[in-house]
Amino acid sequence: MEKKEIIGFSIVNLNQSLGKAEIENIYVLPEYRKNRIGTAILDKILQELKIRNYNNVNCLADEATEFYRRYGFTKGKNFVWMDMVLSEEFKGD
Repeated sequence: MEKKEIIGFSIVNLNQSLGKAEIENIYVLPEYRKNRIGTAILDKILQELKIRNYNNVNCLADEATEFYRRYGFTKGKNFVWMDMVLSEEFKGD
């Protein structure tokens, strides 16, 4: 019997009315990195966005800047990312 496990995933936010998408995260378990799994995930994301007529995609690329640059992503202007936690459940001590 073949063992199946999740070794990677992505989070992509879609704004259909503007034809824009944002890749929030592509994650691959550390022991599976360097096996082109992240590349396969990104290929699939871009393929699906083209099929669905999205005309713009950006990403949050803190540690993976070079990964995205290899695909032709360009660095935007610097900005400040701001968060506000609304639920007491997620607030730290």
